[in-house]
Amino acid sequence: MSAGTERDLRAVLKAEAARATDPAASWLAVRRRIVRRRAMARAGGVLAIAAAIAVALATIPSRSPTTGQPGLLVPASYQQACVLEPGACAVGAAGPVPSVLSRPLHLPAVTRAEACPVTEGQNARNGYVFGLQFGRGPVSMIIGNRGDPGRGAVILGTTGLPGWYALEGVWLSGNGYQGPFMVRGQRLDGSGPVAFGGSAPAMAAFVEPPGPDANTNGPYRAPPGSIWIRQPGCYGFQIDGLSFTETIVIDVRPASASA
Repeated sequence: MSAGTERDLRAVLKAEAARATDPAASWLAVRRRIVRRRAMARAGGVLAIAAAIAVALATIPSRSPTTGQPGLLVPASYQQACVLEPGACAVGAAGPVPSVLSRPLHLPAVTRAEACPVTEGQNARNGYVFGLQFGRGPVSMIIGNRGDPGRGAVILGTTGLPGWYALEGVWLSGNGYQGPFMVRGQRLDGSGPVAFGGSAPAMAAFVEPPGPDANTNGPYRAPPGSIWIRQPGCYGFQIDGLSFTETIVIDVRPASASA
């Protein structure tokens, strides 16, 4: 991924998934539609890949106000979120991010000597996305990397950005919830940033505006969301909606590991 683009990242992870024993369960199906906020011309059934975006460095403070992660933005408005993750947005998304989405993190504490208290997942085969599914909703995490969801294990993807690895995913929201949500992450067994962003690590929180959006497919919204980390380890994620909080813990293993 010489330029650090989302297109290249997806190509790398797809190549890795091809080496897995069950590629269909580890790579998002082509039926998942991933599009930019600005509508792109497409033929029927053709996957539109989110193009690389210019990271608006001027909008990123030196330290995240709610997570303490240096250099990473927690979007205060949908406009800020859409600049840095346009594939997740509906056209014209605007307004402040509701403060209720910034609830305190309630993730488990884990020492290096303890086993990662993983969230047991499953292979998602619902006709809209394929991948490793974690969480029961209203918003679930779907990971396109190789892994073993039953053991909460995910294999890192390598990137062309020095010092960064990636998980390529989708946040799956059913038709029972069309409101906004925020996703934040934290390493539980050590230190290190967890960042979000389509083409580069830019945000300490992923924010999805109210739907439906350009990624709506059947009864689901499926905004893409790359997750960027520095090292393997035990990682927790908290998904906050207007009336719910869900936590997910996964064991993120080195790119050279087997599931």
